[in-house]
Amino acid sequence: SSDVCSSDLNQMLLLQALQSQPEDGYLLYQLGKDHEAHGRYPQASAAYLDALPRSDASLAWRHDLVIRTLFALKQADRLPEAIRLANAEMARWTHSADFHFALGDVLLSHALTLPAAQAEDVLPMIEACWMHCISLGDTLHLEGAVAGRGKIGRAHV
Repeated sequence: SSDVCSSDLNQMLLLQALQSQPEDGYLLYQLGKDHEAHGRYPQASAAYLDALPRSDASLAWRHDLVIRTLFALKQADRLPEAIRLANAEMARWTHSADFHFALGDVLLSHALTLPAAQAEDVLPMIEACWMHCISLGDTLHLEGAVAGRGKIGRAHV
């Protein structure tokens, strides 16, 4: 199909560009997005993790990169790495509903891997993350922000 063809072309162009500019954080970020869009979470998380040290905190797309890295690491079942990344990035994103939403999601996945008594210790942290989202409201001025992460709403049935 043409979707497969355009996806393959996009990936080929990104890989070609990375051959001549292997240190380009933005190209690595775009490669990660391409992998993520096709459910290749191990490859997406690897590309995102390569992009992180090559992306200055002042870059607009850094916010989206961090959120996507947390999601890809969670999907790739690399929860300890996601938690370490969240700890390292937390001070930069106190004003981001999306960061706290993603952190709560990572912590919930982590809690599900723990024995019940230990999981209970994580639940207040998950609640605190999501309550912080609500207190911030949507933070749509940040690149990659998703509408609705900072709002209380009814669950979609």
